[in-house]
Amino acid sequence: MGGDGGTIISRRNCMRFNNKKKGKEISRDMERTHKWLHCALSQERLKKPIVGCRLGRLYNKDRLLEFLLDKSSRGTLKNMAHIRGLKDVKTVSLNENSESTGEPLKSECSTVPQVFPFCCPIMGMEMNGVYKFAFLWNCGCVMAEKAIRQLQISMCPNCDASFTSEDVVIVHAEGEDLQLMQSRLEDKLAQEASKKEKKRAASKMDPFSKESSDGQSVGVDKKKSKTSVKNGPLNTVEMKQSNSFKSLFHTNDSRQKLDPNRGFWSETTHSYFFKGT
Repeated sequence: MGGDGGTIISRRNCMRFNNKKKGKEISRDMERTHKWLHCALSQERLKKPIVGCRLGRLYNKDRLLEFLLDKSSRGTLKNMAHIRGLKDVKTVSLNENSESTGEPLKSECSTVPQVFPFCCPIMGMEMNGVYKFAFLWNCGCVMAEKAIRQLQISMCPNCDASFTSEDVVIVHAEGEDLQLMQSRLEDKLAQEASKKEKKRAASKMDPFSKESSDGQSVGVDKKKSKTSVKNGPLNTVEMKQSNSFKSLFHTNDSRQKLDPNRGFWSETTHSYFFKGT
Protein backbone atom coordinates (compact mmCIF):
# COMPACT_ATOMS: atom_id res chain seq x y z
CA MET A 1 0.00 0.00 0.00
CA GLY A 2 1.62 3.25 -1.11
CA GLY A 3 4.46 1.54 -3.01
CA ASP A 4 3.45 3.28 -6.26
CA GLY A 5 4.44 6.69 -4.95
CA GLY A 6 0.95 7.67 -3.77
CA THR A 7 -0.08 8.77 -0.33
CA ILE A 8 -0.78 6.36 2.45
CA ILE A 9 -4.22 6.78 4.03
CA SER A 10 -4.33 5.55 7.61
CA ARG A 11 -7.44 4.39 9.37
CA ARG A 12 -7.02 7.26 11.79
CA ASN A 13 -7.61 9.85 9.05
CA CYS A 14 -10.77 8.05 7.89
CA MET A 15 -12.10 7.96 11.43
CA ARG A 16 -11.50 11.68 11.86
CA PHE A 17 -13.35 12.50 8.65
CA ASN A 18 -16.32 10.38 9.62
CA ASN A 19 -16.45 11.89 13.07
CA LYS A 20 -16.62 15.42 11.67
CA LYS A 21 -19.40 14.54 9.27
CA LYS A 22 -21.34 12.68 11.93
CA GLY A 23 -20.98 15.57 14.35
CA LYS A 24 -22.43 18.02 11.83
CA GLU A 25 -25.40 15.77 11.22
CA ILE A 26 -26.03 15.43 14.95
CA SER A 27 -25.82 19.19 15.54
CA ARG A 28 -28.18 19.85 12.63
CA ASP A 29 -30.72 17.34 13.99
CA MET A 30 -30.44 18.79 17.47
CA GLU A 31 -31.02 22.30 16.15
CA ARG A 32 -34.06 21.20 14.17
CA THR A 33 -35.48 19.26 17.12
CA HIS A 34 -34.96 22.15 19.53
CA LYS A 35 -36.76 24.57 17.21
CA TRP A 36 -39.82 22.33 16.77
CA LEU A 37 -40.13 21.32 20.42
CA HIS A 38 -39.39 24.60 22.21
CA CYS A 39 -40.89 28.07 22.50
CA ALA A 40 -39.35 30.57 20.07
CA LEU A 41 -39.31 33.25 22.79
CA SER A 42 -38.34 31.59 26.07
CA GLN A 43 -36.67 28.44 24.61
CA GLU A 44 -38.74 26.36 27.03
CA ARG A 45 -40.49 23.14 26.11
CA LEU A 46 -43.75 23.78 24.24
CA LYS A 47 -46.81 23.21 26.40
CA LYS A 48 -50.44 24.11 25.85
CA PRO A 49 -51.81 26.71 25.35
CA ILE A 50 -49.58 27.36 22.33
CA VAL A 51 -49.90 30.31 19.93
CA GLY A 52 -48.41 30.99 16.50
CA CYS A 53 -47.53 34.21 14.72
CA ARG A 54 -47.87 35.21 11.07
CA LEU A 55 -44.30 34.05 10.40
CA GLY A 56 -45.05 30.52 11.62
CA ARG A 57 -43.19 30.62 14.93
CA LEU A 58 -44.67 28.85 17.95
CA TYR A 59 -44.76 30.30 21.47
CA ASN A 60 -45.99 29.34 24.91
CA LYS A 61 -48.90 31.68 25.52
CA ASP A 62 -48.03 32.43 29.14
CA ARG A 63 -44.48 33.47 28.25
CA LEU A 64 -45.72 35.62 25.40
CA LEU A 65 -48.16 37.39 27.74
CA GLU A 66 -45.33 38.12 30.15
CA PHE A 67 -43.30 39.56 27.28
CA LEU A 68 -46.17 41.81 26.14
CA LEU A 69 -46.85 43.05 29.66
CA ASP A 70 -43.19 43.92 30.21
CA LYS A 71 -42.90 47.21 28.31
CA SER A 72 -39.15 47.46 28.87
CA SER A 73 -38.45 44.30 26.85
CA ARG A 74 -40.57 45.09 23.80
CA GLY A 75 -37.91 46.91 21.80
CA THR A 76 -35.03 44.63 22.74
CA LEU A 77 -35.89 41.67 20.46
CA LYS A 78 -35.99 42.47 16.75
CA ASN A 79 -37.57 39.14 15.82
CA MET A 80 -40.57 40.00 18.05
CA ALA A 81 -41.28 43.43 16.55
CA HIS A 82 -44.21 42.09 14.50
CA ILE A 83 -46.08 41.02 17.66
CA ARG A 84 -47.70 44.02 19.37
CA GLY A 85 -50.58 42.21 21.08
CA LEU A 86 -52.65 39.04 21.20
CA LYS A 87 -54.37 40.04 17.97
CA ASP A 88 -51.08 39.35 16.16
CA VAL A 89 -51.01 35.70 17.25
CA LYS A 90 -53.40 32.76 16.94
CA THR A 91 -54.00 29.95 19.41
CA VAL A 92 -53.10 26.75 17.56
CA SER A 93 -54.61 23.30 18.04
CA LEU A 94 -51.92 20.62 18.05
CA ASN A 95 -52.86 16.95 17.73
CA GLU A 96 -51.07 14.88 20.35
CA ASN A 97 -49.20 11.77 19.25
CA SER A 98 -50.57 8.69 21.00
CA GLU A 99 -47.19 6.94 20.73
CA SER A 100 -45.35 9.70 22.56
CA THR A 101 -44.49 9.22 26.23
CA GLY A 102 -44.17 12.96 26.89
CA GLU A 103 -40.37 13.02 27.30
CA PRO A 104 -37.78 12.64 24.50
CA LEU A 105 -36.02 9.30 24.31
CA LYS A 106 -32.27 9.89 24.06
CA SER A 107 -30.18 7.64 21.86
CA GLU A 108 -26.48 6.86 22.34
CA CYS A 109 -25.16 9.48 19.90
CA SER A 110 -27.68 12.33 20.11
CA THR A 111 -30.52 13.86 22.06
CA VAL A 112 -33.03 13.61 19.20
CA PRO A 113 -36.27 12.02 20.46
CA GLN A 114 -37.42 8.90 18.69
CA VAL A 115 -41.12 9.81 19.02
CA PHE A 116 -42.32 13.43 18.81
CA PRO A 117 -45.27 14.63 20.93
CA PHE A 118 -47.38 16.07 18.07
CA CYS A 119 -48.51 14.71 14.72
CA CYS A 120 -50.81 15.53 11.81
CA PRO A 121 -54.48 14.68 12.54
CA ILE A 122 -55.12 13.87 8.85
CA MET A 123 -52.07 11.94 7.61
CA GLY A 124 -50.48 10.89 10.91
CA MET A 125 -47.04 12.41 10.13
CA GLU A 126 -44.90 13.35 13.10
CA MET A 127 -44.34 17.05 13.61
CA ASN A 128 -40.54 16.74 13.78
CA GLY A 129 -39.33 19.25 11.19
CA VAL A 130 -38.72 16.67 8.48
CA TYR A 131 -42.17 17.21 7.00
CA LYS A 132 -43.60 20.64 6.26
CA PHE A 133 -46.47 21.63 8.57
CA ALA A 134 -48.89 24.56 8.47
CA PHE A 135 -51.77 25.99 10.51
CA LEU A 136 -54.88 27.86 9.42
CA TRP A 137 -55.21 31.37 10.81
CA ASN A 138 -59.01 31.35 11.01
CA CYS A 139 -59.34 28.13 13.09
CA GLY A 140 -55.81 27.39 14.36
CA CYS A 141 -55.70 23.72 13.28
CA VAL A 142 -52.17 22.41 12.67
CA MET A 143 -51.64 19.73 10.04
CA ALA A 144 -49.21 18.62 7.36
CA GLU A 145 -48.97 21.07 4.48
CA LYS A 146 -49.21 18.10 2.12
CA ALA A 147 -52.74 17.37 3.34
CA ILE A 148 -53.89 20.92 2.56
CA ARG A 149 -52.21 20.90 -0.83
CA GLN A 150 -53.50 17.50 -1.98
CA LEU A 151 -57.09 17.88 -0.77
CA GLN A 152 -57.51 21.24 -2.58
CA ILE A 153 -60.61 22.26 -0.63
CA SER A 154 -61.66 25.56 0.93
CA MET A 155 -62.69 23.96 4.24
CA CYS A 156 -60.47 22.77 7.06
CA PRO A 157 -60.26 18.94 6.90
CA ASN A 158 -60.07 18.82 10.69
CA CYS A 159 -62.90 21.15 11.81
CA ASP A 160 -64.72 22.06 8.54
CA ALA A 161 -64.02 25.80 8.95
CA SER A 162 -63.74 27.77 5.73
CA PHE A 163 -60.40 29.34 4.80
CA THR A 164 -58.49 30.92 1.92
CA SER A 165 -54.93 30.58 0.72
CA GLU A 166 -54.01 33.72 2.70
CA ASP A 167 -54.93 31.90 5.94
CA VAL A 168 -52.32 29.15 5.47
CA VAL A 169 -49.26 29.84 7.67
CA ILE A 170 -46.20 27.59 7.27
CA VAL A 171 -44.78 26.49 10.64
CA HIS A 172 -41.13 27.55 11.03
CA ALA A 173 -41.01 28.73 7.44
CA GLU A 174 -37.64 28.92 5.70
CA GLY A 175 -36.39 30.18 2.36
CA GLU A 176 -39.15 31.01 -0.12
CA ASP A 177 -41.87 30.11 2.39
CA LEU A 178 -40.46 32.64 4.86
CA GLN A 179 -40.38 35.33 2.18
CA LEU A 180 -44.02 34.57 1.35
CA MET A 181 -45.05 34.83 5.03
CA GLN A 182 -43.17 38.12 5.40
CA SER A 183 -44.80 39.62 2.30
CA ARG A 184 -48.25 38.66 3.59
CA LEU A 185 -47.44 40.21 6.95
CA GLU A 186 -46.31 43.45 5.31
CA ASP A 187 -49.48 43.59 3.21
CA LYS A 188 -51.60 43.11 6.31
CA LEU A 189 -49.79 45.86 8.20
CA ALA A 190 -50.19 48.20 5.22
CA GLN A 191 -53.94 47.54 5.12
CA GLU A 192 -54.28 48.26 8.83
CA ALA A 193 -52.33 51.50 8.46
CA SER A 194 -54.52 52.67 5.57
CA LYS A 195 -57.68 51.97 7.58
CA LYS A 196 -56.37 54.01 10.51
CA GLU A 197 -55.52 56.92 8.23
CA LYS A 198 -59.02 56.89 6.75
CA LYS A 199 -60.57 56.94 10.21
CA ARG A 200 -58.37 59.83 11.29
CA ALA A 201 -59.21 61.79 8.16
CA ALA A 202 -62.94 61.23 8.71
CA SER A 203 -62.73 62.30 12.35
CA LYS A 204 -60.90 65.52 11.41
CA MET A 205 -63.52 66.46 8.84
CA ASP A 206 -66.53 65.97 11.17
CA PRO A 207 -65.57 64.78 14.64
CA PHE A 208 -69.10 65.04 16.11
CA SER A 209 -71.32 63.34 13.52
CA LYS A 210 -71.27 59.73 12.43
CA GLU A 211 -72.69 58.57 9.16
CA SER A 212 -75.09 55.68 9.14
CA SER A 213 -75.33 52.98 6.47
CA ASP A 214 -77.64 55.25 4.44
CA GLY A 215 -75.14 58.13 4.55
CA GLN A 216 -77.20 60.25 6.98
CA SER A 217 -75.57 61.79 10.02
CA VAL A 218 -77.14 60.37 13.14
CA GLY A 219 -74.59 61.23 15.85
CA VAL A 220 -75.80 64.78 16.49
CA ASP A 221 -79.47 63.83 16.45
CA LYS A 222 -78.92 61.14 19.06
CA LYS A 223 -76.99 63.54 21.24
CA LYS A 224 -79.76 66.15 21.00
CA SER A 225 -82.43 63.62 21.85
CA LYS A 226 -80.49 62.51 24.94
CA THR A 227 -79.98 66.05 26.21
CA SER A 228 -83.62 66.95 25.60
CA VAL A 229 -84.76 64.03 27.74
CA LYS A 230 -82.36 64.94 30.54
CA ASN A 231 -83.01 68.71 30.57
CA GLY A 232 -86.70 68.64 29.61
CA PRO A 233 -89.78 68.14 31.84
CA LEU A 234 -90.68 64.86 33.44
CA ASN A 235 -92.01 62.15 31.20
CA THR A 236 -95.79 62.60 31.32
CA VAL A 237 -96.49 59.23 29.71
CA GLU A 238 -94.81 57.37 32.56
CA MET A 239 -96.67 59.58 35.07
CA LYS A 240 -99.97 58.84 33.38
CA GLN A 241 -99.46 55.10 33.58
CA SER A 242 -98.14 55.01 37.15
CA ASN A 243 -100.89 54.73 39.74
CA SER A 244 -98.42 54.53 42.60
CA PHE A 245 -97.10 57.98 41.66
CA LYS A 246 -100.64 59.42 41.52
CA SER A 247 -101.46 57.99 44.93
CA LEU A 248 -99.02 60.45 46.49
CA PHE A 249 -101.46 63.32 45.87
CA HIS A 250 -104.83 63.99 47.45
CA THR A 251 -106.74 64.24 44.14
CA ASN A 252 -106.26 60.56 43.46
CA ASP A 253 -109.39 58.45 43.92
CA SER A 254 -107.59 55.76 45.88
CA ARG A 255 -106.80 58.10 48.75
CA GLN A 256 -109.73 58.83 51.04
CA LYS A 257 -107.92 60.96 53.52
CA LEU A 258 -106.98 64.37 52.21
CA ASP A 259 -103.97 66.29 53.38
CA PRO A 260 -104.17 70.05 52.74
CA ASN A 261 -100.42 70.35 52.58
CA ARG A 262 -100.05 67.56 50.00
CA GLY A 263 -99.78 68.39 46.33
CA PHE A 264 -102.49 67.47 43.84
CA TRP A 265 -102.46 65.72 40.49
CA SER A 266 -103.83 67.33 37.34
CA GLU A 267 -105.34 64.86 34.86
CA THR A 268 -105.54 67.48 32.12
CA THR A 269 -101.90 68.54 32.09
CA HIS A 270 -100.58 65.23 33.53
CA SER A 271 -98.48 67.09 36.08
CA TYR A 272 -98.51 67.72 39.81
CA PHE A 273 -98.56 70.88 41.96
CA PHE A 274 -97.62 71.43 45.60
CA LYS A 275 -99.63 73.62 47.97
CA GLY A 276 -97.96 76.02 50.25
CA THR A 277 -98.17 75.54 54.00
